Amino acid sequence: MLVTVVTVVKNNKNFIARTLESVLQQKYKNIELIVVDGKSDDGTYKIIYDYFKEFKLISRKDKSVYDSLNYACKIAKGDFLCFLHSGDVYYNDKVISTFVKNVNGIDLISSNILYFNDNLNITRLWRAPNDTFNQYNSHKFSHTGMFYSKKIYKKFLYDENFKISSDSKFLSKIGTKKIKHKSINFYSVCMFNKGLSTEMSSLTQRVKEDLDYLIDYHKYKFLYYYFLKITHKIPSFINFASNINKIEKKMFYTFKKIEKSCLRKKIYQMEYYFFFKKIKLIKNINKFINNKNNFVLSALNLAFLGSLYSKKIIIYKDLYHWPDGYLPLMISRSYKNINKVAGRNLVRNIKLNNKIKEVHVLGNLNKDQKKFLRILLKKTVRHTQLPFGSPSFIASKCPKLKKNVIYFLTIPTPKQEQVSEILSIKNKNFKLVLLGGAINILTGVEKEVPKKLAYIEFLWRLRFETLKRLRRLISTTISFIFHSIFEKKYNNILK
Repeated sequence: MLVTVVTVVKNNKNFIARTLESVLQQKYKNIELIVVDGKSDDGTYKIIYDYFKEFKLISRKDKSVYDSLNYACKIAKGDFLCFLHSGDVYYNDKVISTFVKNVNGIDLISSNILYFNDNLNITRLWRAPNDTFNQYNSHKFSHTGMFYSKKIYKKFLYDENFKISSDSKFLSKIGTKKIKHKSINFYSVCMFNKGLSTEMSSLTQRVKEDLDYLIDYHKYKFLYYYFLKITHKIPSFINFASNINKIEKKMFYTFKKIEKSCLRKKIYQMEYYFFFKKIKLIKNINKFINNKNNFVLSALNLAFLGSLYSKKIIIYKDLYHWPDGYLPLMISRSYKNINKVAGRNLVRNIKLNNKIKEVHVLGNLNKDQKKFLRILLKKTVRHTQLPFGSPSFIASKCPKLKKNVIYFLTIPTPKQEQVSEILSIKNKNFKLVLLGGAINILTGVEKEVPKKLAYIEFLWRLRFETLKRLRRLISTTISFIFHSIFEKKYNNILK
Protein backbone atom coordinates (compact mmCIF):
# COMPACT_ATOMS: atom_id res chain seq x y z
CA MET A 1 0.00 0.00 0.00
CA LEU A 2 1.35 3.41 -1.01
CA VAL A 3 1.25 6.17 1.61
CA THR A 4 1.71 9.85 0.69
CA VAL A 5 3.29 12.21 3.21
CA VAL A 6 2.83 15.92 2.43
CA THR A 7 4.87 18.80 3.86
CA VAL A 8 4.16 22.42 2.94
CA VAL A 9 6.84 24.97 3.80
CA LYS A 10 7.89 28.57 3.26
CA ASN A 11 11.00 30.22 4.77
CA ASN A 12 11.67 27.68 7.52
CA LYS A 13 15.35 26.79 7.02
CA ASN A 14 16.04 26.16 10.70
CA PHE A 15 13.40 23.44 11.05
CA ILE A 16 12.63 21.86 7.67
CA ALA A 17 15.49 19.34 7.86
CA ARG A 18 14.29 17.71 11.06
CA THR A 19 10.78 17.27 9.60
CA LEU A 20 11.94 15.61 6.39
CA GLU A 21 14.53 13.48 8.19
CA SER A 22 11.75 12.31 10.50
CA VAL A 23 9.83 11.02 7.47
CA LEU A 24 12.90 9.25 6.05
CA GLN A 25 13.44 7.42 9.34
CA GLN A 26 10.03 5.73 9.21
CA LYS A 27 10.30 1.93 9.14
CA TYR A 28 7.51 1.75 6.55
CA LYS A 29 9.17 2.48 3.21
CA ASN A 30 6.43 2.45 0.56
CA ILE A 31 5.99 6.22 0.89
CA GLU A 32 5.45 8.93 -1.67
CA LEU A 33 7.20 12.04 -0.31
CA ILE A 34 5.87 15.42 -1.46
CA VAL A 35 7.23 18.81 -0.37
CA VAL A 36 5.56 21.98 -1.64
CA ASP A 37 7.77 25.03 -1.13
CA GLY A 38 6.05 28.42 -1.38
CA LYS A 39 8.99 30.14 -3.11
CA SER A 40 11.21 30.38 -0.01
CA ASP A 41 13.99 32.95 -0.16
CA ASP A 42 15.86 32.12 3.08
CA GLY A 43 17.68 28.95 1.95
CA THR A 44 14.88 26.47 2.71
CA TYR A 45 14.57 25.35 -0.92
CA LYS A 46 18.33 24.73 -1.19
CA ILE A 47 18.36 22.53 1.93
CA ILE A 48 15.55 20.36 0.53
CA TYR A 49 17.11 20.24 -2.95
CA ASP A 50 20.64 19.43 -1.71
CA TYR A 51 19.92 16.94 1.07
CA PHE A 52 16.51 15.36 0.46
CA LYS A 53 16.52 13.99 -3.08
CA GLU A 54 14.03 11.33 -2.03
CA PHE A 55 11.25 13.93 -1.92
CA LYS A 56 9.22 15.19 -4.84
CA LEU A 57 10.02 18.91 -4.50
CA ILE A 58 7.60 21.44 -5.98
CA SER A 59 8.31 25.17 -5.81
CA ARG A 60 5.29 27.34 -6.50
CA LYS A 61 3.90 30.68 -5.45
CA ASP A 62 0.78 30.01 -3.42
CA LYS A 63 -2.06 32.07 -1.99
CA SER A 64 -1.82 30.33 1.38
CA VAL A 65 -0.72 27.08 3.01
CA TYR A 66 -4.16 25.64 2.16
CA ASP A 67 -3.66 26.40 -1.52
CA SER A 68 -0.51 24.25 -1.43
CA LEU A 69 -2.21 21.51 0.57
CA ASN A 70 -4.93 21.30 -2.09
CA TYR A 71 -2.29 21.19 -4.81
CA ALA A 72 -0.44 18.35 -3.05
CA CYS A 73 -3.64 16.35 -2.61
CA LYS A 74 -4.43 16.69 -6.33
CA ILE A 75 -1.06 15.27 -7.44
CA ALA A 76 -0.76 12.65 -4.66
CA LYS A 77 -0.97 8.98 -5.67
CA GLY A 78 -1.10 7.31 -2.26
CA ASP A 79 -3.86 4.97 -1.12
CA PHE A 80 -3.68 6.93 2.13
CA LEU A 81 -2.27 10.37 2.89
CA CYS A 82 -1.10 12.30 5.95
CA PHE A 83 0.35 15.76 6.61
CA LEU A 84 3.51 16.70 8.49
CA HIS A 85 4.05 20.46 8.76
CA SER A 86 7.51 22.02 8.67
CA GLY A 87 9.01 21.98 12.17
CA ASP A 88 6.91 18.99 13.29
CA VAL A 89 8.27 15.44 13.60
CA TYR A 90 6.88 11.95 13.97
CA TYR A 91 6.83 10.69 17.56
CA ASN A 92 8.79 7.58 16.60
CA ASP A 93 9.83 5.60 13.51
CA LYS A 94 6.75 3.32 13.57
CA VAL A 95 4.01 5.93 13.07
CA ILE A 96 3.24 5.16 9.40
CA SER A 97 3.44 1.40 9.93
CA THR A 98 1.01 1.69 12.88
CA PHE A 99 -1.47 3.56 10.69
CA VAL A 100 -1.09 1.02 7.88
CA LYS A 101 -1.82 -1.93 10.19
CA ASN A 102 -5.23 -0.41 10.98
CA VAL A 103 -6.54 0.59 7.53
CA ASN A 104 -8.61 -2.46 6.60
CA GLY A 105 -12.06 -1.25 5.63
CA ILE A 106 -11.35 2.21 7.14
CA ASP A 107 -11.62 5.64 5.47
CA LEU A 108 -10.19 7.80 8.25
CA ILE A 109 -7.88 7.04 11.20
CA SER A 110 -7.33 9.45 14.09
CA SER A 111 -4.49 9.46 16.64
CA ASN A 112 -3.04 11.43 19.54
CA ILE A 113 -0.62 14.32 19.05
CA LEU A 114 1.50 16.43 21.38
CA TYR A 115 2.80 20.01 21.28
CA PHE A 116 6.33 21.04 22.28
CA ASN A 117 8.13 24.38 22.71
CA ASP A 118 11.60 25.83 22.04
CA ASN A 119 13.08 23.95 24.99
CA LEU A 120 11.57 20.62 23.92
CA ASN A 121 9.12 20.69 26.80
CA ILE A 122 5.70 19.17 26.11
CA THR A 123 3.07 21.91 26.47
CA ARG A 124 -0.05 20.02 25.46
CA LEU A 125 -1.31 16.47 24.94
CA TRP A 126 -4.24 16.08 22.55
CA ARG A 127 -5.86 12.65 22.66
CA ALA A 128 -8.25 11.51 19.98
CA PRO A 129 -11.52 10.33 21.57
CA ASN A 130 -12.82 6.87 20.85
CA ASP A 131 -16.00 8.35 19.34
CA THR A 132 -17.86 8.22 16.05
CA PHE A 133 -16.49 10.92 13.79
CA ASN A 134 -19.09 13.42 12.55
CA GLN A 135 -19.60 17.16 12.00
CA TYR A 136 -20.79 17.63 15.58
CA ASN A 137 -17.64 16.35 17.25
CA SER A 138 -14.98 16.93 14.56
CA HIS A 139 -13.45 19.61 16.82
CA LYS A 140 -12.28 16.84 19.16
CA PHE A 141 -9.85 15.48 16.58
CA SER A 142 -6.49 16.82 15.40
CA HIS A 143 -6.19 17.48 11.68
CA THR A 144 -2.45 16.64 11.77
CA GLY A 145 -3.03 13.36 13.61
CA MET A 146 -5.30 12.00 10.87
CA PHE A 147 -4.64 9.34 8.22
CA TYR A 148 -6.84 10.03 5.17
CA SER A 149 -7.91 7.50 2.53
CA LYS A 150 -7.87 8.44 -1.14
CA LYS A 151 -11.67 8.43 -1.00
CA ILE A 152 -11.46 11.43 1.35
CA TYR A 153 -8.42 13.46 0.31
CA LYS A 154 -9.37 13.38 -3.39
CA LYS A 155 -12.96 14.43 -2.71
CA PHE A 156 -12.65 17.16 -0.05
CA LEU A 157 -10.69 20.38 -0.49
CA TYR A 158 -9.55 23.10 1.90
CA ASP A 159 -11.19 26.52 1.81
CA GLU A 160 -8.40 28.72 0.43
CA ASN A 161 -10.12 31.88 1.64
CA PHE A 162 -9.25 30.90 5.21
CA LYS A 163 -5.77 31.57 6.60
CA ILE A 164 -5.92 29.60 9.86
CA SER A 165 -9.09 27.56 10.41
CA SER A 166 -9.47 25.85 7.06
CA ASP A 167 -8.29 22.56 8.57
CA SER A 168 -11.13 22.70 11.13
CA LYS A 169 -13.63 23.44 8.37
CA PHE A 170 -12.10 20.59 6.35
CA LEU A 171 -12.80 18.12 9.17
CA SER A 172 -16.36 19.44 9.64
CA LYS A 173 -16.99 18.97 5.93
CA ILE A 174 -15.75 15.36 6.10
CA GLY A 175 -17.98 14.81 9.15
CA THR A 176 -21.11 15.59 7.13
CA LYS A 177 -20.61 12.37 5.13
CA LYS A 178 -20.95 8.79 6.27
CA ILE A 179 -17.43 7.43 6.60
CA LYS A 180 -15.71 4.52 8.33
CA HIS A 181 -13.57 5.91 11.09
CA LYS A 182 -11.20 4.38 13.62
CA SER A 183 -9.42 6.03 16.54
CA ILE A 184 -6.06 4.64 17.72
CA ASN A 185 -4.64 5.45 21.13
CA PHE A 186 -1.05 6.23 20.18
CA TYR A 187 1.01 9.43 19.65
CA SER A 188 1.77 10.11 16.02
CA VAL A 189 2.97 13.72 15.61
CA CYS A 190 5.02 16.10 17.77
CA MET A 191 3.86 19.57 16.76
CA PHE A 192 6.14 22.58 17.20
CA ASN A 193 4.21 25.27 19.06
CA LYS A 194 5.02 27.92 16.43
CA GLY A 195 2.30 27.57 13.81
CA LEU A 196 -0.20 30.24 12.79
CA SER A 197 -2.97 28.56 14.75
CA THR A 198 -0.93 28.62 17.98
CA GLU A 199 0.27 32.25 17.85
CA MET A 200 -1.57 34.77 20.04
CA SER A 201 -1.09 37.45 17.35
CA SER A 202 -3.49 35.53 15.09
CA LEU A 203 -6.20 35.10 17.75
CA THR A 204 -8.70 37.57 16.22
CA GLN A 205 -8.37 36.01 12.78
CA ARG A 206 -8.78 32.53 14.19
CA VAL A 207 -11.93 33.43 16.13
CA LYS A 208 -13.47 35.06 13.06
CA GLU A 209 -12.77 32.06 10.82
CA ASP A 210 -13.96 29.58 13.45
CA LEU A 211 -17.29 31.40 13.76
CA ASP A 212 -17.63 31.64 9.97
CA TYR A 213 -17.45 27.89 9.38
CA LEU A 214 -19.47 27.02 12.49
CA ILE A 215 -22.30 29.23 11.24
CA ASP A 216 -22.17 27.38 7.91
CA TYR A 217 -22.47 23.94 9.51
CA HIS A 218 -24.50 24.59 12.67
CA LYS A 219 -26.60 27.67 11.84
CA TYR A 220 -28.14 29.26 14.94
CA LYS A 221 -26.38 26.71 17.22
CA PHE A 222 -22.93 27.98 16.20
CA LEU A 223 -22.18 29.60 19.59
CA TYR A 224 -22.97 26.36 21.38
CA TYR A 225 -20.52 24.43 19.19
CA TYR A 226 -17.92 27.17 19.51
CA PHE A 227 -18.21 26.79 23.30
CA LEU A 228 -17.70 23.03 22.94
CA LYS A 229 -14.70 23.56 20.69
CA ILE A 230 -13.00 25.90 23.17
CA THR A 231 -13.78 23.95 26.34
CA HIS A 232 -12.71 20.65 24.79
CA LYS A 233 -9.15 21.99 24.47
CA ILE A 234 -8.78 22.93 28.14
CA PRO A 235 -8.02 19.43 29.49
CA SER A 236 -5.26 18.96 26.90
CA PHE A 237 -3.40 21.87 28.52
CA ILE A 238 -3.92 21.06 32.18
CA ASN A 239 -4.59 17.33 32.58
CA PHE A 240 -1.17 15.99 31.68
CA ALA A 241 -0.68 12.26 31.67
CA SER A 242 0.86 10.62 34.73
CA ASN A 243 3.52 9.19 32.42
CA ILE A 244 4.44 12.58 30.89
CA ASN A 245 8.12 12.03 31.70
CA LYS A 246 8.10 8.76 29.79
CA ILE A 247 6.41 10.41 26.78
CA GLU A 248 8.89 13.30 26.85
CA LYS A 249 11.84 10.92 27.14
CA LYS A 250 10.72 9.07 24.01
CA MET A 251 10.36 12.38 22.19
CA PHE A 252 13.91 13.38 23.23
CA TYR A 253 15.21 10.10 21.84
CA THR A 254 13.49 10.81 18.51
CA PHE A 255 15.05 14.27 18.29
CA LYS A 256 18.53 13.01 19.10
CA LYS A 257 18.22 10.34 16.42
CA ILE A 258 17.02 12.87 13.82
CA GLU A 259 19.75 15.36 14.66
CA LYS A 260 22.53 12.77 14.53
CA SER A 261 21.32 11.75 11.10
CA CYS A 262 21.28 15.39 9.93
CA LEU A 263 24.80 15.87 11.27
CA ARG A 264 26.02 12.87 9.31
CA LYS A 265 24.59 14.52 6.20
CA LYS A 266 26.36 17.77 7.25
CA ILE A 267 23.12 19.73 7.36
CA TYR A 268 24.05 22.65 9.59
CA GLN A 269 21.32 25.15 8.65
CA MET A 270 19.01 24.22 11.48
CA GLU A 271 18.67 24.69 15.22
CA TYR A 272 20.06 21.66 17.01
CA TYR A 273 18.49 21.32 20.43
CA PHE A 274 20.99 18.82 21.79
CA PHE A 275 24.20 19.34 19.88
CA PHE A 276 24.45 23.09 19.54
CA LYS A 277 22.39 24.56 22.37
CA LYS A 278 25.47 25.13 24.50
CA ILE A 279 27.83 28.08 24.53
CA LYS A 280 31.29 26.91 23.46
CA LEU A 281 33.59 29.24 25.41
CA ILE A 282 37.22 29.57 24.29
CA LYS A 283 39.85 30.13 26.99
CA ASN A 284 43.09 29.98 24.98
CA ILE A 285 42.21 32.36 22.14
CA ASN A 286 45.57 32.34 20.34
CA LYS A 287 45.75 28.56 20.22
CA PHE A 288 42.16 28.40 18.97
CA ILE A 289 42.53 31.03 16.23
CA ASN A 290 45.78 29.59 14.89
CA ASN A 291 44.76 25.93 14.91
CA LYS A 292 41.02 25.78 14.31
CA ASN A 293 40.10 25.19 10.67
CA ASN A 294 36.72 26.92 10.47
CA PHE A 295 35.08 29.05 13.13
CA VAL A 296 32.96 32.07 13.93
CA LEU A 297 34.25 33.68 17.15
CA SER A 298 31.78 36.01 18.86
CA ALA A 299 31.71 37.98 22.12
CA LEU A 300 29.70 36.43 24.96
CA ASN A 301 27.98 39.42 26.53
CA LEU A 302 24.54 40.88 27.27
CA ALA A 303 24.04 42.02 23.66
CA PHE A 304 24.57 38.47 22.39
CA LEU A 305 22.41 36.80 25.05
CA GLY A 306 19.56 39.30 24.61
CA SER A 307 19.61 38.79 20.84
CA LEU A 308 19.77 35.02 21.24
CA TYR A 309 16.87 34.87 23.67
CA SER A 310 14.71 37.02 21.38
CA LYS A 311 15.50 34.65 18.45
CA LYS A 312 17.34 37.26 16.39
CA ILE A 313 20.31 34.89 16.26
CA ILE A 314 20.85 31.19 16.89
CA ILE A 315 23.68 28.96 18.08
CA TYR A 316 25.03 26.91 15.21
CA LYS A 317 27.80 24.36 14.63
CA ASP A 318 30.84 26.58 14.12
CA LEU A 319 29.92 29.39 16.52
CA TYR A 320 32.30 29.88 19.46
CA HIS A 321 32.68 32.60 22.09
CA TRP A 322 35.21 34.45 24.14
CA PRO A 323 34.21 35.94 27.55
CA ASP A 324 33.57 39.59 26.77
CA GLY A 325 30.86 40.50 29.32
CA TYR A 326 30.64 40.31 33.09
CA LEU A 327 27.01 39.20 33.16
CA PRO A 328 27.54 35.66 31.73
CA LEU A 329 30.58 35.21 33.98
CA MET A 330 28.57 36.19 37.04
CA ILE A 331 25.45 34.08 36.41
CA SER A 332 27.19 30.83 35.46
CA ARG A 333 29.09 28.75 38.01
CA SER A 334 31.08 27.18 35.18
CA TYR A 335 32.62 30.56 34.33
CA LYS A 336 33.31 31.89 37.83
CA ASN A 337 37.13 31.57 37.46
CA ILE A 338 37.24 33.02 33.94
CA ASN A 339 38.25 36.63 33.35
CA LYS A 340 36.55 39.05 30.99
CA VAL A 341 38.46 39.80 27.78
CA ALA A 342 37.32 42.99 26.06
CA GLY A 343 37.34 42.86 22.26
CA ARG A 344 40.09 45.51 22.04
CA ASN A 345 42.32 43.39 24.32
CA LEU A 346 41.61 40.28 22.30
CA VAL A 347 43.03 42.07 19.22
CA ARG A 348 45.93 43.55 21.23
CA ASN A 349 47.02 40.11 22.41
CA ILE A 350 46.50 38.11 19.21
CA LYS A 351 49.68 36.36 18.06
CA LEU A 352 49.20 34.98 14.57
CA ASN A 353 51.47 32.18 13.36
CA ASN A 354 52.99 31.81 9.90
CA LYS A 355 50.03 29.77 8.62
CA ILE A 356 47.84 32.88 8.76
CA LYS A 357 48.69 34.79 5.60
CA GLU A 358 46.71 37.99 6.13
CA VAL A 359 43.94 39.77 8.01
CA HIS A 360 40.86 41.01 6.14
CA VAL A 361 38.51 43.51 7.81
CA LEU A 362 34.86 43.42 6.71
CA GLY A 363 33.03 46.61 7.68
CA ASN A 364 34.21 50.04 8.77
CA LEU A 365 37.97 50.74 8.80
CA ASN A 366 39.85 53.95 7.98
CA LYS A 367 43.42 54.26 6.69
CA ASP A 368 44.95 54.99 10.08
CA GLN A 369 43.22 51.99 11.61
CA LYS A 370 44.40 49.78 8.77
CA LYS A 371 48.01 50.92 9.33
CA PHE A 372 47.66 50.39 13.10
CA LEU A 373 46.48 46.79 12.62
CA ARG A 374 49.25 46.06 10.10
CA ILE A 375 51.91 47.13 12.61
CA LEU A 376 50.23 45.44 15.59
CA LEU A 377 49.51 42.09 13.92
CA LYS A 378 52.55 42.04 11.62
CA LYS A 379 50.38 40.88 8.75
CA THR A 380 49.04 42.26 5.50
CA VAL A 381 45.69 43.90 6.21
CA ARG A 382 42.96 44.14 3.58
CA HIS A 383 39.63 45.90 3.86
CA THR A 384 36.16 45.53 2.33
CA GLN A 385 33.61 48.22 3.15
CA LEU A 386 30.17 46.77 3.75
CA PRO A 387 26.85 48.51 2.95
CA PHE A 388 23.81 48.90 5.18
CA GLY A 389 21.00 46.42 4.60
CA SER A 390 19.66 43.01 5.51
CA PRO A 391 22.07 40.24 6.61
CA SER A 392 21.65 38.41 3.29
CA PHE A 393 22.36 41.60 1.32
CA ILE A 394 25.46 42.40 3.39
CA ALA A 395 26.70 38.81 3.04
CA SER A 396 26.28 39.03 -0.74
CA LYS A 397 28.73 41.96 -0.77
CA CYS A 398 31.44 40.06 1.11
CA PRO A 399 34.27 38.48 -0.90
CA LYS A 400 34.74 34.73 -1.11
CA LEU A 401 36.48 33.72 2.10
CA LYS A 402 39.95 32.21 1.70
CA LYS A 403 41.86 29.58 3.60
CA ASN A 404 44.41 30.82 6.17
CA VAL A 405 42.95 34.32 6.27
CA ILE A 406 41.50 35.83 9.46
CA TYR A 407 38.40 37.97 8.87
CA PHE A 408 37.37 40.68 11.34
CA LEU A 409 33.75 41.86 11.21
CA THR A 410 33.16 45.38 12.52
CA ILE A 411 29.37 45.59 12.46
CA PRO A 412 27.11 45.46 15.56
CA THR A 413 25.39 42.50 17.21
CA PRO A 414 23.08 40.85 16.16
CA LYS A 415 23.77 41.66 12.52
CA GLN A 416 27.37 40.44 12.61
CA GLU A 417 26.22 37.02 13.90
CA GLN A 418 23.49 36.87 11.25
CA VAL A 419 25.91 37.76 8.44
CA SER A 420 28.52 35.29 9.72
CA GLU A 421 26.02 32.43 9.80
CA ILE A 422 25.31 33.03 6.10
CA LEU A 423 29.03 33.29 5.28
CA SER A 424 29.74 30.03 7.15
CA ILE A 425 27.15 28.27 4.99
CA LYS A 426 28.28 29.81 1.69
CA ASN A 427 32.04 29.32 2.13
CA LYS A 428 34.18 26.21 2.40
CA ASN A 429 36.81 28.08 4.44
CA PHE A 430 36.13 30.72 7.08
CA LYS A 431 37.88 32.16 10.14
CA LEU A 432 35.61 34.96 11.36
CA VAL A 433 36.17 37.10 14.47
CA LEU A 434 33.21 39.33 15.32
CA LEU A 435 34.60 42.52 16.86
CA GLY A 436 31.77 45.05 16.57
CA GLY A 437 33.24 48.42 17.66
CA ALA A 438 36.38 46.99 19.34
CA ILE A 439 38.77 48.34 16.68
CA ASN A 440 37.38 51.85 17.17
CA ILE A 441 38.26 51.70 20.87
CA LEU A 442 41.63 50.05 20.23
CA THR A 443 42.65 52.79 17.77
CA GLY A 444 41.31 55.74 19.76
CA VAL A 445 38.24 56.59 17.65
CA GLU A 446 36.28 55.89 20.82
CA LYS A 447 37.85 56.64 24.18
CA GLU A 448 38.72 53.48 26.14
CA VAL A 449 36.84 52.89 29.38
CA PRO A 450 38.88 53.63 32.55
CA LYS A 451 39.80 50.48 34.49
CA LYS A 452 37.77 51.65 37.49
CA LEU A 453 34.63 51.65 35.34
CA ALA A 454 35.28 48.32 33.61
CA TYR A 455 32.27 46.70 35.30
CA ILE A 456 29.92 49.29 33.78
CA GLU A 457 31.57 49.58 30.38
CA PHE A 458 28.17 49.28 28.70
CA LEU A 459 27.20 52.62 30.31
CA TRP A 460 30.51 54.26 29.41
CA ARG A 461 30.04 53.40 25.75
CA LEU A 462 26.70 55.22 25.67
CA ARG A 463 28.77 58.40 25.22
CA PHE A 464 29.15 57.42 21.56
CA GLU A 465 26.08 56.85 19.30
CA THR A 466 24.00 57.33 22.46
CA LEU A 467 20.43 56.81 21.18
CA LYS A 468 21.29 53.84 19.00
CA ARG A 469 23.17 52.06 21.78
CA LEU A 470 20.62 52.98 24.43
CA ARG A 471 17.82 51.42 22.37
CA ARG A 472 19.84 48.24 21.89
CA LEU A 473 20.79 48.12 25.59
CA ILE A 474 17.16 48.45 26.70
CA SER A 475 15.83 45.86 24.22
CA THR A 476 18.51 43.25 24.96
CA THR A 477 18.19 43.73 28.73
CA ILE A 478 14.39 43.33 28.62
CA SER A 479 14.73 40.27 26.38
CA PHE A 480 17.32 38.69 28.66
CA ILE A 481 15.29 39.30 31.83
CA PHE A 482 12.00 38.12 30.33
CA HIS A 483 13.27 34.97 28.65
CA SER A 484 15.87 33.83 31.19
CA ILE A 485 14.03 34.64 34.42
CA PHE A 486 10.32 34.40 33.62
CA GLU A 487 10.31 31.93 30.71
CA LYS A 488 13.52 30.18 31.84
CA LYS A 489 14.40 29.93 28.18
CA TYR A 490 17.78 28.36 27.37
CA ASN A 491 18.27 27.87 31.10
CA ASN A 492 21.04 25.33 30.45
CA ILE A 493 22.87 27.28 27.79
CA LEU A 494 25.65 28.58 30.04
CA LYS A 495 26.15 25.39 32.05
